[in-house]
Amino acid sequence: MENPVKFAFFPIMIHAFDIVVSAVGIMVVKAGPRDDEEGFEANPMDSLKKGYVVALVLAFCEFVGTTRWLLYTESAPTAWMSYSCCT
Repeated sequence: MENPVKFAFFPIMIHAFDIVVSAVGIMVVKAGPRDDEEGFEANPMDSLKKGYVVALVLAFCEFVGTTRWLLYTESAPTAWMSYSCCT
């Protein structure tokens, strides 16, 4: 590798971005409107699914972007794609 420091920082950067992605996913989850006299939501799982999908899409994008940024080399220009496909 041209720059082995990038390879060493790859797992650290992935986990740092995952903290941000998790926080965004948590902020997306909101309680829905109350629909019965007892004050319960109709289906709280819908809100949780929305947060999960948002976190999943962001995690995929950040992983592919970080893999390209840190693991790209001139000697093997497509190797980073193999690392991305491992996920």
